[in-house]
Amino acid sequence: MFTRKQWSRQERGGIVRSYQLLASLLVLMAVLHGGARTQATEYTFIDLNPPGVPSSVANGASSGQVVGASEGGFGALLWSGSAESVVYLNPSGYTGSGANGTSGGFQVGWGDTGAGWHALLWSGSAESAVDLHPAGYTDSWANAVSGGTQAGVGHPAGESNAHALLWRGTASSVVDLNPTWLGWGYSEALAADGDVQVGVSATDRYGYVRAVLWSGSAESMVVLPTGGFPITAANGVRGGQIVGSGSEPYGASSYLAHALLWAGNLIDLTPTGFEAVALATNGSQQVGSGIRLDDWPRAHALVWSGSAGSCIDLNYFLPSGYTGSEARGIDEEGRIVGRAFLQSGGYHAVMWVPGAMLLWTGEFGNSWDIGGTNNWSAAGAGRGYDEGDHVTFNDTGANMLPIAITATVNPRSVVVNNSVTNIAFDGVGSIAGRCGLTKNGSGTLTIATQNTYTGETHINAGMVILAAGGALGASAVKLGDTTDSADAALLIAGPFTVDRPITVQDDGSPSSSRTLGGTNTAGTAVFSGGITVAKDLMLTAAPGGDVRLAGALDNSAGRKVTKIGDGAVTVAGSQMHGVGAALVVSGGTVNLDSDAGSSSIFNLAVSATGASTANLGATQHLARLALAGGAKANLVAGHDKVLVAKALGIEEVGGVPTSLLDLADNDMVVQHAEGASDSTGAIRSWIASGYNGRKWDGNGIVSTSAADNASTYGLGYAQNGTLVNPFTTFDGQPVDSTSILVKYTYLGDLNLDGKVDDNDVTMLVLNYGTGWKPGRPAGPAYWQDGDVAKYDGKIDDNDVTALVLNYGAGWKPGMGGPLGGISAAVPEPATLALLALGGLAVLQRRRR
Repeated sequence: MFTRKQWSRQERGGIVRSYQLLASLLVLMAVLHGGARTQATEYTFIDLNPPGVPSSVANGASSGQVVGASEGGFGALLWSGSAESVVYLNPSGYTGSGANGTSGGFQVGWGDTGAGWHALLWSGSAESAVDLHPAGYTDSWANAVSGGTQAGVGHPAGESNAHALLWRGTASSVVDLNPTWLGWGYSEALAADGDVQVGVSATDRYGYVRAVLWSGSAESMVVLPTGGFPITAANGVRGGQIVGSGSEPYGASSYLAHALLWAGNLIDLTPTGFEAVALATNGSQQVGSGIRLDDWPRAHALVWSGSAGSCIDLNYFLPSGYTGSEARGIDEEGRIVGRAFLQSGGYHAVMWVPGAMLLWTGEFGNSWDIGGTNNWSAAGAGRGYDEGDHVTFNDTGANMLPIAITATVNPRSVVVNNSVTNIAFDGVGSIAGRCGLTKNGSGTLTIATQNTYTGETHINAGMVILAAGGALGASAVKLGDTTDSADAALLIAGPFTVDRPITVQDDGSPSSSRTLGGTNTAGTAVFSGGITVAKDLMLTAAPGGDVRLAGALDNSAGRKVTKIGDGAVTVAGSQMHGVGAALVVSGGTVNLDSDAGSSSIFNLAVSATGASTANLGATQHLARLALAGGAKANLVAGHDKVLVAKALGIEEVGGVPTSLLDLADNDMVVQHAEGASDSTGAIRSWIASGYNGRKWDGNGIVSTSAADNASTYGLGYAQNGTLVNPFTTFDGQPVDSTSILVKYTYLGDLNLDGKVDDNDVTMLVLNYGTGWKPGRPAGPAYWQDGDVAKYDGKIDDNDVTALVLNYGAGWKPGMGGPLGGISAAVPEPATLALLALGGLAVLQRRRR
């Protein structure tokens, strides 16, 4: 297998060079997983092989013209877009020929005179051939034409090395570009753009070649940066870009090759684990060929847009009957030319046209382009497509009708490019099998009634709505392309499930958005295949709607997820959040039914604002919980949950909380981040505000469970390090001395151990009078001091009464288990004595 510049010399054995051997290897090398695409671009495949020609190859393209060569004595070929348009360029008197390049209506290549090869220049016909072969050379051939110059190679008589040559339309105009002034004896000019020529040069034909650039003379030659590769080659140049290859030693006699792009700096276009060579560029895209290292020797034609990650494997667009392909040229419109290998043997010159521009009819494996006047309205009968077809729907004008498609078999790919008009796929058939979907443009695509896309789905721009039974993706759904800065959305308008993994892709643009969710109340929209968030995401649910994330939510990238819309989104699957991750609830409801972290992971910050609600249906480990503007957070009742947060914030206006946290019958730990200030006072004031005279209906921190029996239950709180016996674990959560503990418990459980006993009585007696008694600190007193009745910051007879009524709860037989119902408790005699002594001391001091 040979590169574009060497294919025409495959039968000639006169010149043996290390670069030629290297190039023969490079053309086999590929870069992509079989069929996988990293960029959402669709291509129409066109076979250019003329009737009766056994094999052919297309070597170059420009301005709608394609040039190449053939086997079987047909010589150089020129096409203008189809096999039927072929023009045979082999001049009279030549036994064979091949064309390597075209530009501005001219073509260049070589012709075999029987005594040697001569460089040729054509202008569209065999009769127009100009022989460029210079005197004193045994062989010559032209590789490129640009403006009024032609670049190529000649073999001077009596020398073993080839020389790069430059012509200006005649044999006598030849300029020898070989850098003999450097002491280098070997060179080839492989491509040209205006006054610039690129190729390879070395000390001799056996030396390591280097990619070089000329500007019209041998003295102008410069060596391009090698990037550390011992061997480099420059194969194509256009619009300030140079493409080629670099190789590194691999074993004793072979090389690992990398496709390279010189565009301001040196870019390696080859992903890890693959080999590739770049052969041509149009100034913005690059093309070449290669193989996977584990898939030798099947060739893959490749196209890049400036990076390894942008690579597209053009084998994806091959019809049945072809095994592999090579890309050798690309024109200004992005049309790619090369050859494709047949299962039956041999190869055909081919072209890949971006955007599926042609409308074909008839045979198996066609490409369909539907747009403009080629539409079927919703009232039409629809259209069926054969297995292997590529179907493209183009929005080509403001008057384009909506489309209703009934596709009955298995198209390989469906592409929708719509910015002006909304399109609906609706029918009784099933678009299934190997089919994948790509959505481009800012318009809306609606998929309904058994239209199922089982290939990978790319939603690069606009909105896709799944309605009335539509479904997406056998392998994956990519929301937003990595090279597209447009908005992208996937919404469900029916009661069904997307069970494929969804990746929210990052395009690097802060202005573009990604949206995922549901559009109506028709039923639960379920995403069960898992969601990976690599860019900030909006989760939306329409009023009364229900969206359920049943699969894993992977936000390891630490991005912001914002809930919008008045409906509910339930996070039921496992969660993974990286540092900086945020969940912002700005409308409707979010139900967190799984833990966002663990006892050692506190990465997700949850904030709720306005008329929104966050329901915490499981123990939560959060970096922060912040409530503002009337928002609510509820730790769902069950006496089995703990809210653990590094920080807690409740907005206050004029010293009054605006929002509400309901712990119900559960507990909370504010596990302060290192260096954070003590928030016990703030928590005390928020609980006091929520208590609201035993009604537990104020803003702040509340317990709606305690409201049912406010004389028995309440929310106890304390900084762990201030307790007589600090906890090391609290409700199974590790705590330290700075941890603020909040417990749903009995009134009178001062030390938060879940029972009311003599330890609590002793502490209350010791602190009796704190917070209001003359001569004592002004307070406020805390729960652990004995302020258990009214959260009023003082310890008085109300607190004594509350403790007496609950004495024995949680530990004394007949007095109820942990938070179980209790009857009227009667303190032990010793306890009554302590309480009486406390009260007597107070009375005596009052009399004085």
